[in-house]
Amino acid sequence: MENNIQIFGWNFALSYSGKQFSMQVLPKLVNHGFCEGLCRDISFNQQLLVVTEEGDLIKCIEPFLKVEEMKISTSKIHQLATGGYHYLILLENGSIISFSTNRYGMNSGQLGRPTLHNQLGVPSVIDYFKGQEVGSLYCGLLHSFVLTKNGDLYSFGSNTFGEIGRTDEENVQPKVIAQSVQKVYTGFARHSFFLTTGNQLFGFGYNKFSQIGISNTENQNCIQTPTHLPLFDDLEIVDISLTLSSTLVLLPGGKLLIAGKKELNGINEQLNQFSEIEFFKNKIVNKIASSHKYSIVHTAENKFYVFGEKGYYPLGKNSQLMNETKYQIRPGHAIEKIRCSAFTYTGFIKVKLAALNQDLYNFWKRNEFTDFKIKGFKCHLSLLEARTGKSAKEILKTLEEYSNQEIEKFLKWVYSDQLLDTKLIQQFENDFQINDLVNKDLQSDLGALYKTENKDFRIQAKQESFPIHKFLLQARSEIIRGMFLSVKNTGNQITDYTKKPERLLKLFIKFLYTDNLKIEKLDSSEKSDMIDIFDFYQINNDSPYYDQLLAF
Repeated sequence: MENNIQIFGWNFALSYSGKQFSMQVLPKLVNHGFCEGLCRDISFNQQLLVVTEEGDLIKCIEPFLKVEEMKISTSKIHQLATGGYHYLILLENGSIISFSTNRYGMNSGQLGRPTLHNQLGVPSVIDYFKGQEVGSLYCGLLHSFVLTKNGDLYSFGSNTFGEIGRTDEENVQPKVIAQSVQKVYTGFARHSFFLTTGNQLFGFGYNKFSQIGISNTENQNCIQTPTHLPLFDDLEIVDISLTLSSTLVLLPGGKLLIAGKKELNGINEQLNQFSEIEFFKNKIVNKIASSHKYSIVHTAENKFYVFGEKGYYPLGKNSQLMNETKYQIRPGHAIEKIRCSAFTYTGFIKVKLAALNQDLYNFWKRNEFTDFKIKGFKCHLSLLEARTGKSAKEILKTLEEYSNQEIEKFLKWVYSDQLLDTKLIQQFENDFQINDLVNKDLQSDLGALYKTENKDFRIQAKQESFPIHKFLLQARSEIIRGMFLSVKNTGNQITDYTKKPERLLKLFIKFLYTDNLKIEKLDSSEKSDMIDIFDFYQINNDSPYYDQLLAF
């Protein structure tokens, strides 16, 4: 399934499809429109870089709509890391390439190689790491880290405030500062952290505001070498994000800690050690991200919060709460990653489609078991009728003047809710007489279809026979799909061999339509039985409900 990138800004949003960007005005795209796939990663710095799923690099020149492919090597890209003024790229052949945005001419050794000022923007290989097995790359504001697969952590770049965790004056040459390291946490800041394989957290760098969690009572503005933070020895760390003057630490259960400057709800204070943020105590935090000056928090309630220095609010000036309707993500969809740019009011949200949307989209792309055709495009009439409220004849008449490209985009919306083009959205709304297309979702439309009587297939349990639409069962169950592919005539009924309570089977069928399962109403035995039903029918285990069932 394609990844989907949603790019937000203060008053705009960008959609990326293939190698084209289109600009939309908020809130429509951020509200519900998801961009087309092909993006593995994206970076905002002084320029916008996109790594495609194929490992190619796309450079987007202001105002972002002009796109060109950036050839830096014959090898594909494995990882892109972004600093305040520079980039590190790990290629699939193991080489590391570094270059600067060259906008401000900042050269503090963060490229890991001697570089002339006029060559900062030229991507070049860091020779030092040739032949080494590199695991991951990390960029700070003006410094860099390379973590090898055997756990050696190298640093290089600016060391004005101890950013690279070394006391020597040679800052361009990469040197090992720690061993047995499993993860590094840095960002658009001058301090950093790393976690060892023994689950010990170390911090170092700029500490003027006690943002490392070590009290700066003696006016020591930097921690020159990695210092152990015993507070986290017995704690699992989900994520850490850094601004210039603060650090956020996300713990299991959605608990959020902060150290350093805290500016939230009009209250400015400095916390000399890590403390839980009172504002989020009754909320479950899912994701965190930070820029140079502000942080973004996403909660289990599907709300975004932003806080930081005054004037640095990317999605609503002087507002701590991003409007919960305007910036809401569709039900069932999951936020994989939130990333902020270094110095601008931009960032991106990487969104994973809900299991229902994934299943139906893949089903359409496979072109299987179709019973309807629109100008050569094969599809499923029951789904078309459910989504448009129109009959087959009305659908064909409405789409009569549509181009092939427009029909394909229309079907993409039908099967996955993905919307890319504001003009087409308005056209679909007018032609199909649909009010507010962007707020019309698969879960609701198929939920309405579930309540209809004209189903064409049945699952026979011991006592009761449950009706269902054949296309939906074929799309969502791998074992049923395989059965229809291998047997030409399967009739209009199958026997349920799970032998589980029929009440659960009925709930399962409703789940297939709506992607919704009221787990809280199941006891432990029923939850176990429901897992067995999911496994027997080979349901997409990307569903969050599957994970919740397994948790019991």
